Amino acid sequence: MEKIGKYIIESKLGQGGMGIVYKCLDPETGRHTAVKVLPQQLTASPSFLQRFKREVLTLQRLDHPNIVRIYDHGEWEGAYYYAMEYVEGVGLDSILANKERMPPLQALHIIRACAEALQHSHARAVIHRDIKPANIMIMPDGGVKLMDFGIAKVLDATRMTETLSVLGTVEYMSPEQSQGRYVDAHSDLYSLGVVLYQCLTARVPISGTTPTEVIMKLRTHQIEPPSAWTPELPKSLDALVMHLLERDTSKRLASAAELIREIERVEHHIKAGAVGHGPIASADRLLLTERTGPPLWLNPWAIGFLVLAVGVGLWIALRPAPPPPAVAAAAEQEHRPPAVIMAWARKAQVDKRYDYAEDLCRLLMKYWRGTKEAQRAQELLKTIQEARALEAAPPNAPNPAPAKQSQAP
Repeated sequence: MEKIGKYIIESKLGQGGMGIVYKCLDPETGRHTAVKVLPQQLTASPSFLQRFKREVLTLQRLDHPNIVRIYDHGEWEGAYYYAMEYVEGVGLDSILANKERMPPLQALHIIRACAEALQHSHARAVIHRDIKPANIMIMPDGGVKLMDFGIAKVLDATRMTETLSVLGTVEYMSPEQSQGRYVDAHSDLYSLGVVLYQCLTARVPISGTTPTEVIMKLRTHQIEPPSAWTPELPKSLDALVMHLLERDTSKRLASAAELIREIERVEHHIKAGAVGHGPIASADRLLLTERTGPPLWLNPWAIGFLVLAVGVGLWIALRPAPPPPAVAAAAEQEHRPPAVIMAWARKAQVDKRYDYAEDLCRLLMKYWRGTKEAQRAQELLKTIQEARALEAAPPNAPNPAPAKQSQAP
């Protein structure tokens, strides 16, 4: 009988870059449990294990019906694991794999349940960081569970290398997360907006042939509204999605609680039949039928205003306009994505986010081998490792020789 700690293995549920998940039986409680075993290459790092244990203790305090609970964690024969609530259901990614558009009310039901889970976790300073369809479970009774809460924080540096080789995850990242900037609740709301977009249109808002292309597009690409692919969507729902996908965090919805209120408002509009691109709502139709006076096409003021509006529109459409500075700058560097990643690595080093900086360096060394950026990454990696050793040394230990700083621009 195979076991992981006290848990008896019954079957293998799945495997990915971040570990293997087993369906197990807890002999003490008699309940089924999902146990995730982490890859040994991750657990070889003492700093990783410290972050992992600290984060799991935080996540065990999350208690919400829409969150897959974490029960336990431990080490078994050199492998580290955590045990979580076993959920009978299907992943949203499996549903979306059919490439079929979801009815708006059904999509809003799923997103609202996720928003309620986020409201609970954000109030406890826990950011998910990896919201995507594969982490959303749909129960047989229609309930929704959000899983893998906060584990991405522990795996953040390693995940960057992993996600840049697995395109699906990059597509759900917020612009600030893809650039290694500070991540807060706004990032989760952006990722949830991507999921809502995909539910309504059967496609993600930003895609590309390589992970680097997706990351560059996240900085400059103008997202088409969902109604460009699903014209019958209500205007209020269209606006809600675009509000979630604002590149500037200050322009996004402020919180999960605000998102829930907006969802309730949109649901009310849909149930009332106020579909933006469909027939005119009854109240609007009543206003139109009560208009008195001559028809608009016989009113000279209306004709003059129409001619003026057409003239202004033609002038705006035909005049030459320079590209926006941000787009021009991005286009100038589009052919040099390694230089952009190298800049992020240097910024992470300055901020002492060594795990993140090291993985960006390894990414450059792996995918751009033989280039100047790969050589600079190797030098920077050595500098970071020397800085780590210096910080980890006991106070009475002799100071090692100062690390030689890379002179590369």
